[in-house]
Amino acid sequence: MEKPTIVYLMRHGSITLKPGDIFCGNPEISKEGIEESKKVAKGFEKLEKKISVIYTSTLKRAHQTAEIIGNTLKVEVIKIREFEEFEKALFEKSKFNLEFWKNYLKYDEAKQLFEKIIKKREGENILFVLHGNVIKGILKSKMKISFKKAGKFRSDNCGITKLIFLKNKLKMVKSFNSSQVN
Repeated sequence: MEKPTIVYLMRHGSITLKPGDIFCGNPEISKEGIEESKKVAKGFEKLEKKISVIYTSTLKRAHQTAEIIGNTLKVEVIKIREFEEFEKALFEKSKFNLEFWKNYLKYDEAKQLFEKIIKKREGENILFVLHGNVIKGILKSKMKISFKKAGKFRSDNCGITKLIFLKNKLKMVKSFNSSQVN
């Protein structure tokens, strides 16, 4: 019998921003983000089929979250530039807008790399600790929906979307918060 490939797409832990702050740069996760990450790691520890590897972006907030989980699970964390955040212009702007195409190229790189990884690791449990727009882009690609529809997905800090694949075909999508890892 074919083993399913189970993919967990998880957004990084919370960062420190005060009301009115404008997000920019490469911030670290906050104390709250650290606690969120530890909580998720405990949930992943309880899985019957263990996580075999964690992929993440090179941006601090994502790889710090991944490292906390990886250390708890004693699993390798692989940082990849192609999984860095891209702007929401992809989900909001017209295809006739330059900002759309700048971000489309980043989306396409992330999508292609995701495809290669899930084919290479068929039958495994894989965790991706990513950014909200990257998660939306992957869901857009796998669910075959428009950018506009994908842009409406909500991705909370340490929120998780579980994808189940059989023979590299998507069979199920389930979203839940960090306290409901299963």
